[in-house]
Amino acid sequence: SRIWLKTPKRWRENHDASMDLFFFSPTPTVLRSERQRSSAFSWPAVVNHLGSKHSCLIPLSQAMTFNQVIQTGPDEEGGDDKAVTAMGILNTIDTLLSVVEDHKEITQQLEGICLQVIGTVLQQHVLEFYEEILSLAHSLTCQQVSPQMWQLLPLVYEVFQQDGFDYFTDMMPLLHNYITVDTDTLLSDTKYLEIIYSMCKKILSGDPGEDPECHAAKLLEVIILQCKGRGIDQVVPLFLTTALERLTREVKTSELRTMCLQVAIAALYYSPPLLLNTLENLRFPNNTEPITNHFISQWLKDIDCFLGLHDRKMCVLGLCALMDLDQRPQAVNQVAGQLLPAAILLFNGLKRAYACRAEHENDEDEDGEEEEENAELGSDEDDIDDEGQDYLEMLAKQAGEDGDDEDWEEDDAEETALESYTTLVDDEDNLVDEYQIFKAIIQNVQARDPAWYQALTQCLDEEQRKQLQDIATLADQRQAAHGEEKEKKEKLCCLNMLPKCYPIVQPADFCYPTSGFLSY
Repeated sequence: SRIWLKTPKRWRENHDASMDLFFFSPTPTVLRSERQRSSAFSWPAVVNHLGSKHSCLIPLSQAMTFNQVIQTGPDEEGGDDKAVTAMGILNTIDTLLSVVEDHKEITQQLEGICLQVIGTVLQQHVLEFYEEILSLAHSLTCQQVSPQMWQLLPLVYEVFQQDGFDYFTDMMPLLHNYITVDTDTLLSDTKYLEIIYSMCKKILSGDPGEDPECHAAKLLEVIILQCKGRGIDQVVPLFLTTALERLTREVKTSELRTMCLQVAIAALYYSPPLLLNTLENLRFPNNTEPITNHFISQWLKDIDCFLGLHDRKMCVLGLCALMDLDQRPQAVNQVAGQLLPAAILLFNGLKRAYACRAEHENDEDEDGEEEEENAELGSDEDDIDDEGQDYLEMLAKQAGEDGDDEDWEEDDAEETALESYTTLVDDEDNLVDEYQIFKAIIQNVQARDPAWYQALTQCLDEEQRKQLQDIATLADQRQAAHGEEKEKKEKLCCLNMLPKCYPIVQPADFCYPTSGFLSY
């Protein structure tokens, strides 16, 4: 039985960081004595006790115990107790994975053990452990997706088809990793995309409840945004049809309605001609109105229902795509006067949302400083950390004028529950800045098509025109701030690449020779 043993602090101070963890094999007597001293209910406590007593994290090979435990049926003696034990083992392994998630080599070594556990649960359809093993699978795919983990996807799909709706939201983090962590492999074999789309379609065409349906629509949006420019034109119309068809049936919550609309908005961002062509050829029963008209009118009607950062950002990018069209359908021309007011409303919400995020990040930084108040930082790191707050402070200051707004609620600025499922659009290292894109498109339209620019702006009042100018000013400030951040990161990268210089320590009794080869 092998235990991951954390090295003593005195070793870490004098040894390379790569030696931070090493293998230790305790005697079976140690493990057996600990097991006997603890009840089935407290197997995690055994691990914790071993951790405190032997400075270890967990006996990894005890995952084999899980396979033995779940062979006990619920009617057998001690079946309930062993089920609790099995649950504790799964939670403990998942905790270990979260501890070592930044160490790819360690995660790879744990993968085989975890896959045995995952396979046992899925193949035997042990429903009570689905949530835990799906969490394990998610943890194993956060950094990379191995070929073995891709082989798990068809098994997950098989389980979905049999036990389906109830566990789709538990599958969502794993499916999101398949899409975003290893997009190349996702697109290398059509069966992977077909599996994920089939799951989403089954959810959106069935009746599992609106929360799973929101997750399914979100997953379709993630695929479209993640694969922009990657040649998935043939499947985007299928995604659109599935999402918009759901809107032809009763929708009880604005969350589901806006999420289905957002699939179409993502398609508009992906390729405006593809979206418009699909909408023009799309027909739903008992609906004589052109789908293009219905989509745009419903989108603008619900514009205040798009909350958080990502959803508002996507709406702005979608409006930018509409305004930048050379060949505009009549449905777009008819709502010309509504596009900029809608964008202004979204930007007001974005300003609050960015300020809310900045405040949370500042709070997290302060908490981290309290926890590490005794840690020492290098002078270069201090400088970069201090400078890194400039942009956050700027956002908070810019949002300050909205702080006393009677209509502003903190929930309006908070990130939505589905925003954790990020895409390339949300990647801060390769920023897609909606402020800069909006400003550039407005300037381009003004220069290229004055008549269309007039149609867009003629209904704006003085306050809205002032807000439009404020957005342009903020776009310039964000561009400057992002440029500074990029420069700082490049500077830090260069510093990290420099060879470390160590001071030469001269013995106290050393003296330079006054004759010999140094004399000339």
